[in-house]
Formats: sequence, structure tokens, C-alpha cells
Amino acid sequence: EQQHCVMALANTIDFQPFQITLDQLQYRKRQQMLWLCSSKIPDELHLLYDTLSTGLAQCGYVAVERAFIPHVALTRKQGKPQKGRVIESLTWPVDGFALVESQTLESGAVYRVLKIWK
Repeated sequence: EQQHCVMALANTIDFQPFQITLDQLQYRKRQQMLWLCSSKIPDELHLLYDTLSTGLAQCGYVAVERAFIPHVALTRKQGKPQKGRVIESLTWPVDGFALVESQTLESGAVYRVLKIWK
């Protein structure tokens, strides 16, 4: 029932393509995760996030109490990297969004794309 609600919500979104530049390397000690994120989140992504968050509340989901940080996980279960590492920025064209199911296993997370919206 919730999945149907989420898909109906996603079908109403007027998605506008954009680009995001991933230019910061961050380490999250609690998760022991190294990730690549953006120093500036595009307005289009903020709008998509806000629209989905509001709609998901109507589908019975409770918003997460943490900052929205779009990222790409690079490694998990890693010690803290050396300071001063320099990275080359990566510009990523975004032409859609997806509903993805995640399952956490002993070997790590497994993701399955349920539907893509362009």
C-alpha cells in the first residue's frame, strides 16, 4: 500500500534535469564510510527532495532527523583516511530519479531498482 502511494506521488513530479558536482571527500566515523559529496546542492535537487519528503509524509513515512547530504559511498568499514587528500571533482548529469529497495546483509547492502522516472 505504501509503495503504491510512493509511486503515485512520484508520477506527479515535474522533474527537471540538472547536474551535480561531487567535489568533497568526507569520512563518517560512525558508519566507517568514505564518501564523495557536493559543496553545493543544486536548487533542482533541493526541490525534488522537499517535494518527495512532503509527499512521503502523506504516505505514512516519517522524515529523517538529519541533514540531506547527497553522496556516493566509496568504501565502507574503513579506517579514517589521511588528511590532505586531494580529489578531482566529478560532474554528474542527473536525468531522472528512482525508487530503490535496499536490503542490508552481512556482506553489505544490496539495492534493487523498482522504478525509474525520467
